[in-house]
Amino acid sequence: MFYQILNIFSDIKLEPGTSDFRLLDKKVVSVIRSLPEDNLFFRGLVKWVGFRQYRIEYMPNLRNDGHSKYSLHKMFSLALSGVTSTSIFPLRIASFLGFIVSTGAFGYSLVVIYDYFFTDKNLPGWTTIILAVLFLGGVQLITIGIIGEYIGKLLLQSKGRPKYIIKQTHKNGFEENIA
Repeated sequence: MFYQILNIFSDIKLEPGTSDFRLLDKKVVSVIRSLPEDNLFFRGLVKWVGFRQYRIEYMPNLRNDGHSKYSLHKMFSLALSGVTSTSIFPLRIASFLGFIVSTGAFGYSLVVIYDYFFTDKNLPGWTTIILAVLFLGGVQLITIGIIGEYIGKLLLQSKGRPKYIIKQTHKNGFEENIA
């Protein structure tokens, strides 16, 4: 389920069952080590660098003794780290919710205004309070979403990742890897 959620929210697509256990070429290790980031989501980063990858299926042996120390809390933390380090999509959800709430508030305001002028169902002051709360709530969510977009862009910029990775160049007759 984690990989499905990550693939929805992220630009990086991971195959289900992907693990941190890998055999990496020296070029890939060099590029990953050159990145100035902290809090790496290794599974996503290996996919992000873009080198050719081959999947090798294997069946791990059953654990003979003990049990996994990886608690549900740690798994949730890994999932959250994976989503937040590979995408700013969760920040966009606030904007989306703000537009939905604002649209709903506008639609509901038509109902409340109709009730105010054409029925006796309303309480004094209720129309004003409910419209103000719904409208301001929607505006706040939209504003938080916009601020989230800026923070997300700052986050991506602060990682210091290169815009692209050059696999190799030929300079003065020698091969050279550049990140």
